Amino acid sequence: PLGIQPVHPNHKPLRVRMSGAIAAALLALAPAALAQANLVGGIGARPLQGWSTYSEQTIVPSSTVMNEQNILAQSDAMRASGLGAHGFQYINLDAGWNGDTDPYGRSLWNTTEFPHFLQMIQHIHANGQKVGIYLLPGIGQQIVSENLPIYGTQYHAQDIVVQPLTTGNGFGYGYKIDFSKPGAQEYINSIVNLYASWGIDYIKLDSVTPGSYNDNLNIDNRPDVMAYSKAIAQSHRPIWLTISWALDEDYI
Repeated sequence: PLGIQPVHPNHKPLRVRMSGAIAAALLALAPAALAQANLVGGIGARPLQGWSTYSEQTIVPSSTVMNEQNILAQSDAMRASGLGAHGFQYINLDAGWNGDTDPYGRSLWNTTEFPHFLQMIQHIHANGQKVGIYLLPGIGQQIVSENLPIYGTQYHAQDIVVQPLTTGNGFGYGYKIDFSKPGAQEYINSIVNLYASWGIDYIKLDSVTPGSYNDNLNIDNRPDVMAYSKAIAQSHRPIWLTISWALDEDYI
């Protein structure tokens, strides 16, 4: 399906699991991961603290975790625990939150598991917390195949991909974007602007290379990281950007 980002069996976000008062382990990014945090607007000045679905997805079937009822329960439990006073504020949805794309090739939520997605975000914010989602570098194969238009521009998906078509990230999904082409940055801007309009506060960009099975520049997602950083800056919303998972230290 369009936009689906399956859980990769070995993807490992840069964070450590902690015990806590809520149903699954709470987490905090290691201080070393600050080098990979987006510091636009001061976001990322302190280690991230909160809860992620990935803490559960590693030990139980993802289908039992990635649903509206569970996310709301975790948010309410974090609030009731009092951990917010100690800096725990993020509720992050890892791989599996999304379903199809919109007519402009931007991933939308899974309407079966999250029938009231925007209201869920409002509930989490009302609990004094922030909301995160999960993305992969590149552009979906079906988006390119259908040559969907890029929002607000004259360009289409086939105008912005590397030719010949190249794998988009370390997990092998989608196609690589050529950010020297007009429309490429605008595509990422449109993605971030959409999510900013929903109230998203955190983006995890996974399977970033060099690293993530590709310790070379054959794919090289560094331009993707820069594009998302620029997109966040122009959105004027403070969004934390984290890149994952096995980053090659030679290129950091």
